[in-house]
Amino acid sequence: MPRAQVKVTTLKIPIYRYEEDPFPPLHRKGTGRVYPYPMQNEITDDLEEREFEVVLLSNGLLEATIVPGLGGHILSLRDLVHDRELFYKNIPIKFGLIALRGAWYSGGMEFNFPQVGHTVTTNEPLSWHYKEEADGSATVYLGTVERLTEMAWTVGVGLRSDDWRLHISVFLFNRTPFYHRIYFWTNLAVPATEDFQFLVPCTTVYSWWWGEKGIASYPIHRGRDLSLYVTHPRPTDLFARDLRADWFGCYYHQKDLGFLHHASRYEVQGRKLWTWGTARHGQVWSQLLSDSGEPYCEIQTGRFVHQGVHRLMAPRTVQTWKETWFPVWGLGGVLDSSDFVVMNAQPDGSGLTVRLFPLVPVPTARLAVSGPKGEWLSEPFDLSPGEPKEVLVPVEAMGSVTIAVRSPSQVLLQTKLLVSGDTVALRYEEPAPHIGLLETEEKEPQTPSDWLCRARSHEERNELNEAAHCYRKALELDPRCCEAMAGLAQWHLKRGELTTARQWGNRALEVDPQSSKALWWLSVADWMERTDPSSEDNGAPPSEPKLMALTADPAFCGAAWALLAEQAARRRQFALALDRFEKSLQVNPLDSKALASAAFCARQAGHWEKAKEFLSRCLAVNPLEPLLWSESYFLRQEQDEGTETIQRIFGSHPYTFLVADADYRDLGSYGTAAVWLGSVGKRHIRWSSGDHPLVSLRLASDLWKIGKVAEALGLAQQASQGACPFVFPSGWSDYEALTVAMSLNPDQPYFHYLMGTWLSSVGRQDEAIGHWKRAVELSSGGEVPIFSWRNAGLIQFHEKQNLLEAVQAYDRSIEGVQAVITALALLIVPADQKGSTTPFDLMWRLYAERDEVLAHLEDHQRRLSAFEMAPEKIQRKPQILARWAEAALRAGRAEQCVELLSRGHFKPWEGEVHLRQVWKDAQMALGHRSRERREWAKAREHYERAAEYPDNLNIGPMPETDDADALFWAGWCALQMGDRDGAKALLHRAVSETQPENARSRPFKVRAAQLLQQLSAGG
Repeated sequence: MPRAQVKVTTLKIPIYRYEEDPFPPLHRKGTGRVYPYPMQNEITDDLEEREFEVVLLSNGLLEATIVPGLGGHILSLRDLVHDRELFYKNIPIKFGLIALRGAWYSGGMEFNFPQVGHTVTTNEPLSWHYKEEADGSATVYLGTVERLTEMAWTVGVGLRSDDWRLHISVFLFNRTPFYHRIYFWTNLAVPATEDFQFLVPCTTVYSWWWGEKGIASYPIHRGRDLSLYVTHPRPTDLFARDLRADWFGCYYHQKDLGFLHHASRYEVQGRKLWTWGTARHGQVWSQLLSDSGEPYCEIQTGRFVHQGVHRLMAPRTVQTWKETWFPVWGLGGVLDSSDFVVMNAQPDGSGLTVRLFPLVPVPTARLAVSGPKGEWLSEPFDLSPGEPKEVLVPVEAMGSVTIAVRSPSQVLLQTKLLVSGDTVALRYEEPAPHIGLLETEEKEPQTPSDWLCRARSHEERNELNEAAHCYRKALELDPRCCEAMAGLAQWHLKRGELTTARQWGNRALEVDPQSSKALWWLSVADWMERTDPSSEDNGAPPSEPKLMALTADPAFCGAAWALLAEQAARRRQFALALDRFEKSLQVNPLDSKALASAAFCARQAGHWEKAKEFLSRCLAVNPLEPLLWSESYFLRQEQDEGTETIQRIFGSHPYTFLVADADYRDLGSYGTAAVWLGSVGKRHIRWSSGDHPLVSLRLASDLWKIGKVAEALGLAQQASQGACPFVFPSGWSDYEALTVAMSLNPDQPYFHYLMGTWLSSVGRQDEAIGHWKRAVELSSGGEVPIFSWRNAGLIQFHEKQNLLEAVQAYDRSIEGVQAVITALALLIVPADQKGSTTPFDLMWRLYAERDEVLAHLEDHQRRLSAFEMAPEKIQRKPQILARWAEAALRAGRAEQCVELLSRGHFKPWEGEVHLRQVWKDAQMALGHRSRERREWAKAREHYERAAEYPDNLNIGPMPETDDADALFWAGWCALQMGDRDGAKALLHRAVSETQPENARSRPFKVRAAQLLQQLSAGG
């Protein structure tokens, strides 16, 4: 059979354009946080053709098309034998507002970590690498060190010779000293057709629509088969609640074709179906996301049982697991599956017809059937991959039957069935995983333990301020609660408040001198406050005794040795550092940062072969570890293909280069960091306006640390000329670099702007506003005051609820844009290419954000005046039209509201229905006005239009609607006009409306029924 192979090529893909928001999204918190990534919330109807580097992974049976530059999506998986697509392939790529940052496209397979939903890297270029092994297998690795938490994720996508399985390996690595929330879901899109069935071995599901309190029986719930696509008229999530086997998937019965997944249900608890539903609402979304308008479903797998569940990942720990995905056909359905064989069974007279689908070669297989009268064993037969095999099994009595598929060396599949008449079903006897969820509603905390549990829950959702509040509540009840003190120590460390963090850590040690978490956070505070590494005679840092104590604690042992090793490297004690990294790796052998750091220490000590050995181990663990490839560069292992590999791992964006820089800073090697950024980074990083300011700032800081003050001053000056759009400092190393820059030039407005942005990103809002005000005072105009005032307005509104100050800040920001336009004597024109920023890009967003504040002030007249005086190009933006229309409605100008809504082609966010409600309210207001004037025909027209869902709004009706009031009044007006038949039809629609539980128009449904009854009785 052919070996699995990797081919790298280019592909021109038609793709709709989206624009990124140049302003930092500092107001998004909790599970919605995306900073330091920009929002991608302006999607367009502009179709273009872009050339992407794609990776083709093939073994002669399957071919996967992977696009690293588009979030690492597997764009396509083809069955080469039958020449058919196995995924939902959606070309051209068309975006809807669904992902955390906005733009998201349906189709293929995507990987999501660490935030809920379609994640921040959905459209980001990812690092990638590939291996072709001697055993005939090949694997493509995709992933990144994501910027939200600085954790790493790597997914290996592999094929093997003579194997129908797509092999997935997942590697999640918290390479930081903090606890961080994790969430991982793989999302696969498949076509939605009438013969689609969702297959999952469980008896109950979580569902936000079916069932009581979100729990429904499965597959049959109140007489409806929830496994069928056609059962779901509205958008639906189904999550397996009591998973009893390790497989799940879907099947198309007319095509006799399915697609399944296999993974340990204890490692991968989540199994999910998603559908937009069959009603018009779902059809609208199919059209928003696809030029063809073809519907799709998603079958998804996740680390935890459903997507409302998150967990915390401990410092310097790794989580890994393996999964497989594979097609099946010719079975007539699926009853059970292993990672080797898929099975279906159907009664056939006095026996069972068992159909087997092998995924790999199984020579000399046998079928064993155990029942009430003993065991029956088939003759040996061979199973060839992808060739269904049928075996007739004599079953004399109905009831419990166990069927096993055996090879000479192992049991490949064992299935327990219940046979009754002409039906066969799985017998669920295996236990479901422990999912760790409360079965009752969470009550208001009463004890310190309750508050600690609530704090952990908030931390799992990245709601850090709320977690801190819970820790303080626990301390109010128990002033000696060490866990709460330790929690507050971590909270302050994440905010960069080292002194306060130490205070909490020391308070905890006073209560419990053995508190591991207190020892850890005190050590982390010392680790963050780096000492001068220039002398080998530096003594051990004060944290060393604490970390040595933690090496005896299983929870912190590996992480403690890693920090001890880094501190030894900072003192240039490389032999000691190597020994400590080895101890850390004995505990955490998958710590790829420790492996690469050990290679650095070996290189510094002159042990080049030892360094290569560590890098070889790192390559086997995590081929996308940034420090692996920077160290490979310094060891000159990549002389021939070094540039190509650096492009694959680091790309052209500065961030991954900055990750390696931060790692060298952790090791105290500012000189190596400076060479890396100054020599390698400068050659590869591409930025629209020249050198990236954060790269220049980091490089200046590195040079300053090694005494090259003049060069540092020059780079700091260069950085001070940087642009504001899309420059979002994050992480401790950026803070350190900004601190150095401000010490070199304390009156540079750009540095104050960036420092304010960093401080705001960690929650220190008062300090942030102070820096932005100082930036404005020092600035003579340009972008810095525009962005500083905007950020101040954003925080005054969302964080401090100072609405008047927020409006004033936005006014100043808009004035700044207008001054720039006047100074440049330019017409306001849209950006002509993605990534560029014009005054137009800034101004329309400022208008929209200011209007949100004015809406909260209920100053609707000022809102209208602002829009009416805005430049014409801003007035034409759909986002502005939507806000303008709502302002007109609130100001009592319903006619203007309707007219404005007729101008735009709107693109709502997933779940957004507000604009259609604005449309309805405006039409209802016009209807009431005409009815009061006894203009029955005009009133009827407005009421009927109020019950419509205009196509340009792109908000379709759900199966449950709330329009009985509009239909009632339309019928009432029709009756006043003498149109009894028309009145009956409208009233019948009102009476027949299926309404949600919280329907506001329910009284009008009753009134419509009463009036209809009168009409039917001749009244």
